[in-house]
Amino acid sequence: MSNEIVHVAMFPSAGMGHLTPFLRLATLFLNNNCKLTLIIPLPTVTHAESQLLTHFHSSFPQVNLIPFHLPPPPSPPISGDPIFVRVKTLRESTHLLPPLISSLSPPLTVFISDIFLVTPLLSITQKLSLPNYTLFTSSASMFSFVSNFPTLAHSKFDLSDEIHIPVELH
Repeated sequence: MSNEIVHVAMFPSAGMGHLTPFLRLATLFLNNNCKLTLIIPLPTVTHAESQLLTHFHSSFPQVNLIPFHLPPPPSPPISGDPIFVRVKTLRESTHLLPPLISSLSPPLTVFISDIFLVTPLLSITQKLSLPNYTLFTSSASMFSFVSNFPTLAHSKFDLSDEIHIPVELH
């Protein structure tokens, strides 16, 4: 049995619906004696995110919180939705991560990224020979839709047809 330290880095996207599941998963890693680094995009979009991170870090001071300072959003804003603006800014800033990731000690064992960031991060983690897993948070409706893909793949339908999934969407 190896005594190597498992070092996990996590990079959540914006919004409580993304941050909360990341912190729950982080707790599981901590309970299994993993070293944990959270790369936190700053500033947070909401005060609630900031409070949650402060509370989490006070409960788990062994977590390495690394601030990832983002450039200011474009002016005028590309959207009135602050989460959309944040995700776009995050995606456009991922090229700044390699030096940060490479400088971590001990070296990372695994990287976990948000579904919104997987495309720009995959090439980065591949260049660093770092396994990249994606945490995909979804609603029950989205889960039902995605889990119905195999049925859709084996059925004959026209792309203009309405897709029926086993859960009523509201």
